[in-house]
Amino acid sequence: MTGFPVITRVLAANRGEIARRIFATCRESGIGCVAVFSDPDAGAPHTAEADAAVRLPGSSPADTYLNGPAIVAAARAAGADAVHPGYGFLSEDAAFARAVGTTPEQTSAILRGSSGTPTRLCRADLYREPARFALMEVNMGGTVGGLDNALLNEAFLTHPVVADFVADRNLAHIDTMGAMADTLRAECEIPAGESPLIVAADWPESYLDLEDQLRYSAEQLAGYGLEVHACHLGQLSVRDGHVWLEGQARPVDVIYRVFLIEDLLAPQAAELIDPVLRAVERGEVKLFTPLDAELYGSKGVLALVSDEANRQHYSDAELASLDRILPWTRMMRPGPVTVVSRRRAGTSTMCLAR
Repeated sequence: MTGFPVITRVLAANRGEIARRIFATCRESGIGCVAVFSDPDAGAPHTAEADAAVRLPGSSPADTYLNGPAIVAAARAAGADAVHPGYGFLSEDAAFARAVGTTPEQTSAILRGSSGTPTRLCRADLYREPARFALMEVNMGGTVGGLDNALLNEAFLTHPVVADFVADRNLAHIDTMGAMADTLRAECEIPAGESPLIVAADWPESYLDLEDQLRYSAEQLAGYGLEVHACHLGQLSVRDGHVWLEGQARPVDVIYRVFLIEDLLAPQAAELIDPVLRAVERGEVKLFTPLDAELYGSKGVLALVSDEANRQHYSDAELASLDRILPWTRMMRPGPVTVVSRRRAGTSTMCLAR
């Protein structure tokens, strides 16, 4: 690959076990490691394991590990060409992310539109074995379906190719739209019996193609006690402590997010999304699903989480959970990797054989 800077030295803007895990991964890739430490951490193990360590004067997190300018200065002084924030501390600080080169559009939207709790809106991808269906992968986030998923399931059962098979075995479909409605009510804390005003909001450009589909799905959701209106973000406004949809007499309670994280890279993104995110931050409207759910909607991210090179960083309980929900999602690499039921297999060999 060309056109990308080569990373030779990484500063871990964290401490303790988090920093040590970062260093272990860097060493596997031949990348140099730089530690930072507060005065109380001067003799901590993570400082001894790094190739270089830079003191951050002070003892409180605010003066040291949460001090973005001091971290950036330490990285420059140590000759680091990249900074890894780790977990917690500055990993959740948008200003720090911008200081080390990440665009504001890519950082602030996820941080501001996050709930702090992973969404339960997930999809299980299955594959067929001789005597059963088995789990291939679990995906989460707003892009996994829900609005039209149930309609597709119902329509599939009537298709001529499978209709006789369905009738012979008395097959039915799961009401995923009802499950999605229940999940929305639970995660957005909507009291039983209330009918909130919900907008299914897409990006203006993609809305041109999806408007009819979104309107039809919105009509179906009325059967679950939800008043849903299809729209795009340009039709929303924020005033008087509420979010409003054009033509509606009452404010919006929930924004069902149809737009994607990549839409936020469009030229007009800030103008469209910033007022909405400010309303979310002030508690004036709920966002479903939160933007941080998109982090786990990418198969590349899922493969990174479950990659063979990272298994030593997880506890036994974490590995057991990962192996249950991501039994097959792996990076393609030479040699055997751990797959379903903890057995070892070569990914390229298996793919060619199948």
